[in-house]
Amino acid sequence: METKIAHPTASWTIDGWAQFWAAPTVEIASKRVPFVCSPTVLGYWPRQPEPVRGVAHYCQHIVDLLTMIPDAHLKLEEHATNGEFVFVRWSGFGTGPDGAFEMTGVDRIWLRDGKVIENRIMSDGSIFECFATYVGERRLRRGAIGSVTAA
Repeated sequence: METKIAHPTASWTIDGWAQFWAAPTVEIASKRVPFVCSPTVLGYWPRQPEPVRGVAHYCQHIVDLLTMIPDAHLKLEEHATNGEFVFVRWSGFGTGPDGAFEMTGVDRIWLRDGKVIENRIMSDGSIFECFATYVGERRLRRGAIGSVTAA
């Protein structure tokens, strides 16, 4: 069965978020993220000292996450909207470098004109420590400390 993605001019929606994270792939992320995020999007990830800046870096971060955890899945548990802000409570599971895991978290997504301008991901999931190490090592291998290039 083919997974469909929203039309390229589409805005970010909670339904699109839930559909993507139910069965995420690198291919879909690479196509979807640039259309639902502002060019200057900021992403704050657990256990990472600096935000991810710009749509190319933000997209690469999601690609890196899905590369490290190819069977990652998130389930929308509940959400709330307050003006330009959407709060998404989720649960997730997958297989990371240390084996199978489950986690929970909350994203606070700031939207402007239907595009994500900031996402703050909050989770105590230990997989985010592994992910911080993973992206740090990938940056070192690329020779680009503080800068990530799009795939």
